[in-house]
Amino acid sequence: MSLSSLSTKTKTYIGVAMGILGAILLFYLLIQTAEWKTDEVLQPYQNADMRLDKAVANYTPNPSFISASKFEVIKTQYDIAQSKKAHNLEIIELMNSYYFASTMLLLGLSILLGIFVLQISGSGIASKTHRFKSFFYTTLALTTFFGVLINVMNHQENIIVNKNSFLSYSATQLRIYNFLMTEGSEIDELAIYESDSTLGISNRVKVNAFITSVTKDINKTNNIFLKITHDKIKDYKEIVTYED
Repeated sequence: MSLSSLSTKTKTYIGVAMGILGAILLFYLLIQTAEWKTDEVLQPYQNADMRLDKAVANYTPNPSFISASKFEVIKTQYDIAQSKKAHNLEIIELMNSYYFASTMLLLGLSILLGIFVLQISGSGIASKTHRFKSFFYTTLALTTFFGVLINVMNHQENIIVNKNSFLSYSATQLRIYNFLMTEGSEIDELAIYESDSTLGISNRVKVNAFITSVTKDINKTNNIFLKITHDKIKDYKEIVTYED
């Protein structure tokens, strides 16, 4: 059966189905594009992280400053911060890619919907063909869906909260790096600066006190944040409801 032999209504349904599938395909292509660009933008930051990881991993404890067992505790804290930071980054990349794809698709659909509305404004929708109405309502439905998706998924809030946690864990890792590389010589700014007679070194922070302070930092930041607000759907009644 050739396409030309199909009825106008059947062709319209096929066109609507292809339009919906095309929108879904474009949505996922935009997600892939956003993920690729995000990886590219974050590459310098990740390169710096790799250098930091290598420096801490290759650190040789100075027995006069820190014992091997205490260094392993601090190294474990560093790794915990790294794992939690990676979790935050995964959510950031996920939310960023979905936000980008939803926004770009919503922009395109809104422009298309505006063109349809201009066509309707003159003579009204009642005078339009079945094909026109089908494409108009499909575009309206897709525009509403992606508009609701942006609100329900709270992309921006999820990105901001997880970004703050990510940066906090990064700061904790830098504290550990700085502590190890300077042998605690700058710790007087952390309000835990005192002599450590157990190591025979004066004017140096106790390693146990530093470990405790890092644990507090991690606990303060520790959070799993992925917010979805389903009640935002009701706000979008305004899209299809005309109020005089």
